Amino acid sequence: MNGLYQASAMVDPTIIKLGTVADPGPELLLDKARLAKIKVRKLDMVIKGLEEQIDVLRLEQDMLKKEYKIK
Repeated sequence: MNGLYQASAMVDPTIIKLGTVADPGPELLLDKARLAKIKVRKLDMVIKGLEEQIDVLRLEQDMLKKEYKIK
C-alpha cells in the first residue's frame, strides 16, 4: 500500500471534527478601502501585462511587415 494512503487510513475518524475549516474571506478581515487598494494593484498588474503583450504583438507585426515588405 502507498505511504500516502496508508497514513490517511490510520487517521481515527472519531477525532475529526466537522465544521468550518476554511479561512474567512478577505472581505471579512479587511475594510473596503484596503480591499479597493488590493484590487487596484491587481488591475494595474493586469494592465501592465496587457501593455507588454501589445508591445510584443506590435514588434511581431513590424517584423512581418518588414520581412514581407508590407506597407
